[in-house]
Amino acid sequence: MESVTKMGPCGGGGGTNRDMDIRGVDRIVKVLVRHGHAIDAISYQYERNGVEERSEYWGGSGGALSEICLGPDEYLTGVNGHVGSFMFVSCLKSLTFVSNLRSYGPQTYPQ
Repeated sequence: MESVTKMGPCGGGGGTNRDMDIRGVDRIVKVLVRHGHAIDAISYQYERNGVEERSEYWGGSGGALSEICLGPDEYLTGVNGHVGSFMFVSCLKSLTFVSNLRSYGPQTYPQ
């Protein structure tokens, strides 16, 4: 099994930088996305040394929650997104999560 690889930083203007300690992380188990008129926040549930943990939400606190659950032999290979606008502000409007087995999305908000 390959380990989790850290890449970045990436992104545009606005918001604040986020960083996650990936030491000992074996795999991402689940991706959680909060959304409304746009993508409001994202969090990851991961396995570290055999114990599942979850990152804090990166972003706001509003919106509905969608989850992408990865299988035991599945791992993320990429994430793609598209920017749009809401109330004249640029924001993330869609995401596609790509794994070694399939693609999830694009998840476009609002749905």
